[in-house]
Amino acid sequence: MASIRSLLRSTLAVGLVALVSCGGGSGGGRVFSVPSESMIPTIARKAKVVVDESKAASVKRGDIVVFNKPATTSGGEAIQVIKRVIAVGGDTVQGLDCHIELGGNALPEPYVREKACTSNFKPQTVPEGMVWVMGDNRMNSEDSRLYGPVPLTAVIGVVVDIQN
Repeated sequence: MASIRSLLRSTLAVGLVALVSCGGGSGGGRVFSVPSESMIPTIARKAKVVVDESKAASVKRGDIVVFNKPATTSGGEAIQVIKRVIAVGGDTVQGLDCHIELGGNALPEPYVREKACTSNFKPQTVPEGMVWVMGDNRMNSEDSRLYGPVPLTAVIGVVVDIQN
């Protein structure tokens, strides 16, 4: 059993987040490995995260989620990525003067990498049933600024534990 888990932990799927095992968490969460730097400083490169799939339909602002990246930006392949939910359906989000505005107010983001400047983007109203996601390492993240809002149906689950 230990050798199977070891083999599973060493396996990385193509993409920004790779499934490495199932179960094992107290809540039966799935464990993913994070090979990118898009969530630094919150989640280190090569860290493991536990994802609670039962929370996929009820994500809220500030949650860190794993989701299937839109096929239009991943060559049609199912690639799983990890990002933070910045806005939910009905919210208006904008990148302005190195920060995020949510509903016209500056969004406090203590989790964003120090000295990171969020690129400007026009106000976007997130459709119902979708979320706006961004990496904490704004200078090194492909996110909703590139591919737009993400359907809730693409969300696999919410990160409930980080093992940096």
